[in-house]
Amino acid sequence: MSETTNMVHTGRYDSSIPLATAKFPELLTMCERDMMAWGRNNVDGLRGTWVNNLYILVHVPWDAIAVVTNDGVARPITTHPNFKAWENEMNPDEFYSTFGTDWVPQDEEKDDDETRKRTSLQWWQEVKADQTKLMAWLRKQYHGEATAAVRIRSFLDKYEKQARDPKWVMTVEEIAGQEQMHAEWVGELLRTRGEEPKVNISKDEPYWEATLSGIDSWESGCAVAAHAEKMRLARIRVIVADPDTPEDIKDVFSRILPQEEFHERAFRSFTTDSALTAALENHTIGAAALGLAE
Repeated sequence: MSETTNMVHTGRYDSSIPLATAKFPELLTMCERDMMAWGRNNVDGLRGTWVNNLYILVHVPWDAIAVVTNDGVARPITTHPNFKAWENEMNPDEFYSTFGTDWVPQDEEKDDDETRKRTSLQWWQEVKADQTKLMAWLRKQYHGEATAAVRIRSFLDKYEKQARDPKWVMTVEEIAGQEQMHAEWVGELLRTRGEEPKVNISKDEPYWEATLSGIDSWESGCAVAAHAEKMRLARIRVIVADPDTPEDIKDVFSRILPQEEFHERAFRSFTTDSALTAALENHTIGAAALGLAE
C-alpha cells in the first residue's frame, strides 16, 4: 500500500489506516453539505486516513483518493481503466459507488471472491450472460418494486402529518404509484419469459433489515429512501447504457430510470442534511450485506 499511503482511502476498512472521524471528531456532527466543504478545504489533513462517509469525497481532488479492497490492496482511483471516460461525468463519491473495488488487482495470496464487492458493470455482464441469473434478478426486481409501493404507503400512513408541505405528501403518493407501475412493467418481462410474477414473502431483506429500524420520523424515512434510490440508480444506468442489454429489458429500465432519478431527488429534498448523515451508517451496512460498493 506504499504508493497510496499519502492519500485519502475509501473502500474496505483496514484498522491500520486511521479513521478520518477519529482524527477529526467534528465530522461526526457535520451535515452533508458541511462535510463536502470540509473535505475540499482539508485534503492535506485527510491524507493517510480512511473515509467512511463518501460525502467527504465530493470535492476532494481525484489524485488524492485511493481505493482499498477487502484484501487491503490499494490503488489510486485515477488508475481505474475507465477513469478518463467518467471523470467529467461523476464526482468521486459517485464514481466509487458505481465502480467499487473489483477493478483493483487482488493480493495474490488472498482470493476470497465471496467477500469481494462487485461493480455494477461486472455484475451486469455476469447476469445478462446467464439466463438463470437473469431470471433470478428479474424476480428480485419485481419483488423490490412491488414491496416498495407497499413500504412507501405504510410510511405515509405513519408519518405524513409530519411533512412540512402537503405537496410533499402528494409527491410521495405519486412515487408509490410509480413503484407499483414499475412492478407491472417488470412483471411483463417475466411473463414474456414464461413466468407469472409474484412477491416472495419469505425473501430475506438484508438491506431493509439494516435501514428500516432507523426510521422514526418523516425526515428519517425520506433520508433512508433517498440513500436507497441512489444506490439503485448506479445499476440501472449501467443496464440502460449497455448496447447488449436485451431490448425489452432496456426499454423497461429506460422508462424506469428517469422516474427513479426523480424519486431520489424528491426524497432528498424532503429531508435534511443531518437526517441524511444519520441514515448513512445503516445504509452502508445494508449495502455491504447486498455485496454492493457504497
